[in-house]
Amino acid sequence: MIMIDVLNMMAKGEIKEGAKLKIGGEVYSYIDTYTDYSGCCSFVNEEGYTDTFLEDEEMITQSFLNLEVELIPPKEKKYYLRLDEDDELSYINLNKYASYGIAGKNEYVGYKTKFAQEEIDENMLLKFIEKHGIKEEVEECD
Repeated sequence: MIMIDVLNMMAKGEIKEGAKLKIGGEVYSYIDTYTDYSGCCSFVNEEGYTDTFLEDEEMITQSFLNLEVELIPPKEKKYYLRLDEDDELSYINLNKYASYGIAGKNEYVGYKTKFAQEEIDENMLLKFIEKHGIKEEVEECD
């Protein structure tokens, strides 16, 4: 993909928050708004002493617009759903037979405990537990 394609996707609102842009050895993170009131979006390089925006580091030239880059989509957030905050064995588990049970949060062969928001929204039981139970964001190291 070339840089002008990324900028075109950005203009159309097709890039999601948290996407990464690799340009050579530099990695930039996409943010939807970088000020509270501007409504702007940009790529920011968070390495070094201060955060720097892509537009502060690069000149818009023909060679830059045709530069080969890599756009990496953000990882989809996953959530645990549980019934009781004090009970470590109250996590919702989906087994390979498409039935739900309550157990610990560890995933074993044939059991799923981490759900994407889209999965929660599409399932009446999961949506009910999200509303009346406890929803915990899965840490990346889990």
